[in-house]
Amino acid sequence: MIDRIEFLFRTSLYLLLTLSSVSIGLAEGNLFPHLLTIPLIALAYFYLDENPILRIDSVLTGILGLAALGISFLEFRQGAINVEMRILAASHLLAYFTWTVLLIKKKNQQYWWLLALSLLNMSICAGLTNSFALGVSLLSYLFLAVWTLTLFTTYRGTIGLKDSTKKSSAIPVISPGLASVAKTTSPRHLPVPLTGIASRVRGGFHIDPAERWIGARLLGVVTFISTASLFVGMGLFQLTPRVWIGNFQFPASTEGADPLQFGKSVSGFTEEVKLGDIGELLQSSSPVMRVKLVDYQTDRIMSPAEVSTRLHHAGLKFRGTSLSIYQRGSWSEAKIPLGSRVPSRNIFGNRNFSSKAIRINYDLEPVGRATLFANLPVDAGVLLNQSSGEILRNSISGELTIPTEGRSVLDTVKYETICEPAKSRHPSGYPVIIHQDRHVHVSEAGNRRRTDKQGFQKVLDTISSSLETEYQKELADDSERRTDLSRFTLRDSGSYTRVATYDLYLRLLLKVDHQELARHIATSKQLCDQAEAITPVERVQVLQNHLKDSSKFSYTLNLSVTDPTIDPVEDFLFNRKSGHCEYFASALTLMLRSVGIPARLVTGFAEGRWDKYSNTLLIEQRHAHAWVEAFVDGRWLVLDPTPASGIANQNDLTMSSFSWKAVQAKLSSFWQHYVLGVSLAGQNENIYEPMGRQSKSIYLRVNDLVDSYRGDQTSDSKVSAGKVHPLIWGLVVILIIGMLVVVYVLIGFRVQLPRLIRQWLPGRSSQSQQKQMLLFFRRFLDLAARNGLKKRPEQTAREFAHLFEDHFHQQLAAVSLNSLPESLTNAYYQVRFRGNKLSEQDLDQWKVQIDQLAQAMKVRYQ
Repeated sequence: MIDRIEFLFRTSLYLLLTLSSVSIGLAEGNLFPHLLTIPLIALAYFYLDENPILRIDSVLTGILGLAALGISFLEFRQGAINVEMRILAASHLLAYFTWTVLLIKKKNQQYWWLLALSLLNMSICAGLTNSFALGVSLLSYLFLAVWTLTLFTTYRGTIGLKDSTKKSSAIPVISPGLASVAKTTSPRHLPVPLTGIASRVRGGFHIDPAERWIGARLLGVVTFISTASLFVGMGLFQLTPRVWIGNFQFPASTEGADPLQFGKSVSGFTEEVKLGDIGELLQSSSPVMRVKLVDYQTDRIMSPAEVSTRLHHAGLKFRGTSLSIYQRGSWSEAKIPLGSRVPSRNIFGNRNFSSKAIRINYDLEPVGRATLFANLPVDAGVLLNQSSGEILRNSISGELTIPTEGRSVLDTVKYETICEPAKSRHPSGYPVIIHQDRHVHVSEAGNRRRTDKQGFQKVLDTISSSLETEYQKELADDSERRTDLSRFTLRDSGSYTRVATYDLYLRLLLKVDHQELARHIATSKQLCDQAEAITPVERVQVLQNHLKDSSKFSYTLNLSVTDPTIDPVEDFLFNRKSGHCEYFASALTLMLRSVGIPARLVTGFAEGRWDKYSNTLLIEQRHAHAWVEAFVDGRWLVLDPTPASGIANQNDLTMSSFSWKAVQAKLSSFWQHYVLGVSLAGQNENIYEPMGRQSKSIYLRVNDLVDSYRGDQTSDSKVSAGKVHPLIWGLVVILIIGMLVVVYVLIGFRVQLPRLIRQWLPGRSSQSQQKQMLLFFRRFLDLAARNGLKKRPEQTAREFAHLFEDHFHQQLAAVSLNSLPESLTNAYYQVRFRGNKLSEQDLDQWKVQIDQLAQAMKVRYQ
C-alpha cells in the first residue's frame, strides 16, 4: 500500500506539472521553452527520482540557477521595446527553475517547490490569455491539485514507514512469549504480528498497511472538497469588486504616467495607438460599458436596430478619440486645448427636443483615462454619478471627456446623452456630424441678421472651399498658408483664435509623408483621376468603395507583416490586402488626405451584444472598432471602409442545439459573459444594490416595529414592557448565535468546542468517563503484561484483544468472561473516540469484571 501511495502521488504531481507547462506554453502561443519541460518530467519520473544528476547543495545547481536569472534578465530588458516580454521573461524563468528542480534529488521540500512552480505557471497563464481553453485548464488544475495535495499528505505520513515495513515483511515479528500460541492457534486466528505484516505507529496514529486507503471513499472526499472550493471561489469571485477590468497594465518605459492611469490603458484608447493594438482587443471579451436605449418621449426601451433606423445610421458607433498624426504605423492625437461643455441643464424637462429624440444611458467601466464614449450626434449630456454633472467636449476633435478633479479612476462612470435625429439625410448617404462652437461669435459682412451658429457654419464652408481650391490648383504643401476669412466679422480675440485653430487643425489633417507613402499617394490619385473632375464627395465614395466593396481586400485578425521594410499601411494595401479595422481605416484616412480631403482616424466601439433579457446593449473590448471622419463641404462625414463581415456579430451561431459545437458555444458564452464579462457596473446592478436595498428594507422594518412597540409603551407601559424586551433580546441572541457559528466553522473547533460544552454539563462528564475507561483498559494491559503478554507498539487495541483471547482462553473460560477482551476494547473505542456516554451501572459492571479477571489470573492489587 505504501508503494502504491508513492506511485500515485508522483504520477499526480508530474501530471499537474505537465498540465501547467502545456497551459502556459499554449497561452504564450509558443511552446518553447515550456515544451522542453515535458521530456524532463518523463526522465525524472522514470529515472532521475532514484538516480538524480544534481544535489541541492552542489555548485552546478547554483550555476544553473544564476544562468536562469541572467537569461530572464536579458529577456526582461526587452520589455522596453515590447511590454509583453516582461511577462514572458517571468514565464521562462519558471521553466528554467522547473528544469533545475527536476534534475536534483527530491525530498518533501523539492516536491513542494514543484507544486508551487505549477501554481505560478497557471497564474502567469491567466495573465497571458483569457480564452475558454484557460477556463477548462483552470478547472482541471483545481481538481488535480486537490487530489495531488491529498496524496502528498498521505505520502508524507507513510514515507517514514517504508523501510521498516520492508524489514517486517522479510522477518516475521514473533515474540518468544507467543511461540506457543503460534503452534497451537489455527491460521485464521493468528493476529497480524504473527504474519509479519505489522501495523505501524506514526504521530499517534495506527497505520494498517493491509487497509485499502486509495479507493472510492477518498476519491469522493476529494471530489467534494474540489467542488466546494469551486463554488466558494465562484462566490468570492462574484462578490469581489471588479475595479481592475480594463484599467491597468505594466507601464511602458517610454510613456509618462497619466493622472488617470497607471501605465498604459488596456482598452487601447490612449494618446498614441500603434497599428495592431485594437487587433489585440478584438480577441478579448472584457466588459467596457452597458448601454440603455430609451425613447425620449415615451421612455420605451429601444433595440439597436430601431435606433440605427431612426438616426439613419448603418449601425451604432460609440465614438471615443480622434487621431490626427500618422508616422510609420503609429497614430497620435494632436494637442488641441480648445474645448466646450455639452449642454447639461434641463435635459429631462427640455421640450426643445423632438418626439424622435433618443435618450442613451451609459455605465462605463474604468478605462484608464477621462474619455467618454457616445453614439453621435450628442445634443445634450449629463453625468449621473459625479459631483460635477458637466461633460466636456473638445469643439475641434469632438472628444467627450469628464472633469478629472476629485474623480477616482476605479469608479464606474454613469452618464446620459440625448440624440436628436437629423431632419434629412445628407446627399452622400453618409452619416454627418456638425460640430458647433458656441464660444465663437461671428457674423458675415453684409448680413448682420445671421446668427452666430449660421455664421460659424459659413466659416467652415469657406475653409473647406479654400482647401479644395488649393488642391485643384495643385499647390504645394505650405504650413504657412491660411484661409482668407476677411469677409467675416469676429467680435473678440478669443473667437479669432478659435477660428484660426480650426483652420490650422484642418490643414494638419492633410499631412502625408510623400517619401514613405509615395506609392500609396499615387494609387489614390489614380483612382480619382477620371475624364471629368469629380467632387470631394465623389472622391470619398470612390476610395471607400475600393477598400470596402471591390473584393480585393479581406478582413482578418492575422497581424503578420509581409514586408517590414515599408510602411505598414503600404504593406497592407499592396502586399497582404487583408487586415482588421485599423488597417482599413488608416488606409482610407491617408488616401483621402492624398486627394485633398482632411481626414482623421476615430477609435471607439461598434455594434455590441444585445441582451434581450435585460434589454441592455453590452459593449466589450472585442467590439473595439476604428473608422474615418472626413471633412467635406464644411461637415464631417462618417466613413467605415471595413467590410461588413469584419464587424458582424460573432455571437449569432446557426447550429443544432444538441451538437457538440452548440454545447461548446454555450460553455464559451458562459465563460465570456459570466466570468470574463463580470463588470463593476453589473455587480452594482445585480449584487451590491439589491443587497443594499434588502438590508435597508429589513432595517426599516425592524425600526418601524421597534417604534411601534415604543409607542405602545408610551400609552401602556405595563403591556408594552413584555413586547419590547423579547424582540430586542431575540435579535441579540440571534446575533450571538450567528457569531458563534462563524467562529465554530472558521476557526475549526469541531472537536474542542463540543468537549468544552460537555464539560459544562451536570453529572459525570465525558472526560471523566474517558479517564475511567482508560484506567480499565490500562489495568487490562497490565494483567496481560504480568502474565508474559505485552502489547507491541505496532498492534492496535483490537488486535491485542484477539491475541489475549487466544493466549488466556482457559483463564477467561474459568470465570465465564470469554468475550471480555473484545467487548472491553469496543467500549473503550466508543467512549474515547465517539464520545458515547456510560451510566454509573455500566462503569460498576466493568470494574467487577476486571476484578474477576485479576483473580482468575492470580494478580493482586494493593
